[in-house]
Amino acid sequence: MNEKIILIPDDIDRIETLASKGFGLRAIAKHIGVGLETLRRRRLDTPEVNEALKRGREIEEKSLVDSLLARALDPKNNAGAAAAMFLLKTRHNYRENIETDTDNRVAVVVNVPAALKPEEYAKLVEVHTQALEGGNDAK
Repeated sequence: MNEKIILIPDDIDRIETLASKGFGLRAIAKHIGVGLETLRRRRLDTPEVNEALKRGREIEEKSLVDSLLARALDPKNNAGAAAAMFLLKTRHNYRENIETDTDNRVAVVVNVPAALKPEEYAKLVEVHTQALEGGNDAK
């Protein structure tokens, strides 16, 4: 007996509320009375469930950003700033460094040979000059 569990609008509202408070999928599933795998399947096959999770996460992100901004603007109240930064980094992919387009750049390496003695350099120039002029008597 493998019946599909259908989530009602109240469940979807609770999913959004719980997600906005930072609850993970396992905790949300427990609170609405379904298994974790059931919630994962409903997330994939029921757009309303996935959208509720997204809206909840967006509300959480805005709350964390607002909290961090308030702490940044009030030097007397910086408690919890590290926790807010950690949550933004781990849950919302925030990064401290700015990514650049260096991945698309070409690196050119020029190897410069050691200095030659004047006689050696003159001989090298002569050999290359002959090769360019089409002479095959390169020494």
